[in-house]
Amino acid sequence: MDKLIKAFWEMCLLRRGPQDVPPSQVITGAALLVYALFSFFGVVVRLPANSAFLFALIDVGLLVAFTLGALWIRFLSVRWQQTLAAMAGTGAILEAVALPVFYWQSQVADSQLEALPVFVLWLLMIWNLAVVANIMRHSLNVPMLISGVFSLLYIYLSLRVLGTIFFMEPR
Repeated sequence: MDKLIKAFWEMCLLRRGPQDVPPSQVITGAALLVYALFSFFGVVVRLPANSAFLFALIDVGLLVAFTLGALWIRFLSVRWQQTLAAMAGTGAILEAVALPVFYWQSQVADSQLEALPVFVLWLLMIWNLAVVANIMRHSLNVPMLISGVFSLLYIYLSLRVLGTIFFMEPR
């Protein structure tokens, strides 16, 4: 387990790719579950628990749909377990890093200090874009520029869909 967490962390640092995750339904399922939990805890400070649960389910659904869709378009569906596990595992780590910032933002909302956590969240979003682009670069066998476009599309669509459903505008 430690090796797996270390591999996800090194993917967050752009040192590894999804090929370093063993293809396993158990690993993929566990990574998706942990991702869903961190997604839930990331929004429960802003939404009621039942809405946060629905948010997490939709977030996971979007992650799965995007990942499988991108692989399907490139005829690389055989890589789904490793890619999905990498996306969920790194997403969970980045959500864990963002949790204190979400809490901080909720504490300073509507004050002059609100700009600081928002700035940190933008930095985390840029980091997330880089991580998703790196995973997609390896999974899809495309240049970083093309995988960067894929990651921008994924993040944008996720923010728009989730923001529209839960009336939260992306900052």
